[in-house]
Amino acid sequence: MQMDNLELSKKVCGLAASAYLANKHRGGKAGGEGVQYENWFAVYNAAKLVTDTIQNGLPAPLLSTQTMDFVDDFVILWNEDSCHQHFQLKNTENVSWSSGDHPIADDFRYQKLLNEGAGVGKTSATLVLPCPEKAGRLQKSMPEDISNYSAVEQFAFGETLNHLLQIEPKLRDALASLCVNADLDKIERLGSLFVGEWVSNCGTPCNLMDLWEGVLRHEPNYVRSLSRVDILEKFEAILMQIEGFHYTMGQGFFEWSYLESDSGVLEYSVGSEKFSEFQRIIVMEEPSTFEELERHLI
Repeated sequence: MQMDNLELSKKVCGLAASAYLANKHRGGKAGGEGVQYENWFAVYNAAKLVTDTIQNGLPAPLLSTQTMDFVDDFVILWNEDSCHQHFQLKNTENVSWSSGDHPIADDFRYQKLLNEGAGVGKTSATLVLPCPEKAGRLQKSMPEDISNYSAVEQFAFGETLNHLLQIEPKLRDALASLCVNADLDKIERLGSLFVGEWVSNCGTPCNLMDLWEGVLRHEPNYVRSLSRVDILEKFEAILMQIEGFHYTMGQGFFEWSYLESDSGVLEYSVGSEKFSEFQRIIVMEEPSTFEELERHLI
């Protein structure tokens, strides 16, 4: 795909633009705040998309960074070539559509041409900035010829994940939606797992669900279940006949209580293989009293 885009750019964008594209990606990208900003934004989108993808039954998109594209800081590829969403992030003071040897507006134009040449059904290009006022000005001054497929988005920058979570509600809300309890420490832990998985895949297109499964491999017990849970009918019948025992699964975890003397929560989510095994054990042993059930709840 990388070389295909480079060759295609010669045909649809011209030799000068193609040479610029090749030079833009030569030698990789330096680290620093720019890369950190891109990582934060990628994690925000991944967390937001996990919920939408699972609960709405959508095909998982591919997430990429630094692809052979004109707008390449972060890219979401939907259903192969049905839709490509491109994001250019600028955590700098001087940003405009037309300044410099290679204006941002030209990058957006070339990206549209490149995607059309590749048969991509729909293209969107978004400029992402940390400053709300600057984002607003650039939204208003956007060149008319790119306005039907372009946008400007504000996303804060923080020196650390903890700092960013305190100043960027979009990231905080996206991660909180995946947690049973929206405590800041739980949200930050989940964000750190996302960052680790994303950074380990940087440079390679990553399926969203593969990324999410990588996060879940760490078995965070504060992540709520998003998938449909299959409850065995006999499992329910066994628990219902135990006098004084009650349970709920509304937050993705099995919460139980017995009379008014005891209560607890299983440490694994109801969408996990461990919960499926818990169901099978209960069905096999058929406990009829809380005393017989209790050892499986510890």
